[in-house]
Amino acid sequence: MLNKYLSRLFIASLLTIAVVIALVACGSGDEEVAPAAPAPAAAAAPAATAAPAATAAPAVEVKPTLEKLNVAATTSIVADWVQQVGGERVIVEAVVPHGADAHAYQVTPKGVRMIADSDFIFGVGVEYEEKWLAKLLENYPDDRVVFLGDLVEPILFADEHDEHDEHDEHDEHEGHDHGTHDPHFWLDPSRASLAIDEITTQLSVIDPDSADFYQENATAYKSQLSDLDKQMSSVFEQIPEKDRKLVTSHEALGYLGHKYDFEIVGTVIPSMSTESGPTAIAIAKLVDDLKTEGVKGIFMESGIEEKITKQIAQDANVEVITGLQVEYVLEGETYLQMMTKLSELIVEGLK
Repeated sequence: MLNKYLSRLFIASLLTIAVVIALVACGSGDEEVAPAAPAPAAAAAPAATAAPAATAAPAVEVKPTLEKLNVAATTSIVADWVQQVGGERVIVEAVVPHGADAHAYQVTPKGVRMIADSDFIFGVGVEYEEKWLAKLLENYPDDRVVFLGDLVEPILFADEHDEHDEHDEHDEHEGHDHGTHDPHFWLDPSRASLAIDEITTQLSVIDPDSADFYQENATAYKSQLSDLDKQMSSVFEQIPEKDRKLVTSHEALGYLGHKYDFEIVGTVIPSMSTESGPTAIAIAKLVDDLKTEGVKGIFMESGIEEKITKQIAQDANVEVITGLQVEYVLEGETYLQMMTKLSELIVEGLK
């Protein structure tokens, strides 16, 4: 156990030093940080598929009963799910901090050490963390990461924006990292329930003596997810059918629209990533769509093209509805609370 600890500490120290050097060298921090390791092994994030596939048991050490699992989750939402299942048997940390957008995340020495010290890693997948996490995982020969989104039947991303003028000097897809599937599966509580099943399975493999404990927690939490689903359906019934139209900062509510029968009219950023920006053509089209479709307002995410969003709303003579939060939970907030708040915001904005 001591040898394992010293080895992991040595690797983590090397990775941290490499990241610090890279951060100093790049100055502004705009470039990706790819920590080096003496013997990297390729371990890229798996590509999304339209249907879930069986997951092989992870090649990780089975833990003694009294030793807590040290688990890293790529996002605060996934960290909350792991905590709900693992309870006091796990120590969970989110690599991307609470209140921070994983789309724009840049790896830090703390994030590198968090991953290096973990017994297991749970991620979103569907290329959500591809920009930064794949680089880190190249340094680890063992299989101790599961991407939940790849196992919950992710929906296809209907890329309707290719119809725009291809000769625009600023290609609207420049810098987009989205794949063919939408990664924001947590906006559908029924798919969140599938993710809970996978978390339960993996924790039980690593810590089989606590399998019954994990299963009991998962069963109780899945009941709460079912209640959340029913509550959201009931709340959304307050919105007249003609008004069930959504325009948001970026393309994140596809699962919610699919699950609860909303039409996604458009987005300020025509991408599933918040790092991209709208073009003049995209903005003009959105203004026209807002007028034509009779949309009541634009749901704006904090910090994402706020100035442009307000201008679009003014040109289309619609409201800006602030407070949309879809990528993370806040410090002290749970996924259930985030989703309840989200559904109430949508109802208040559209009814």
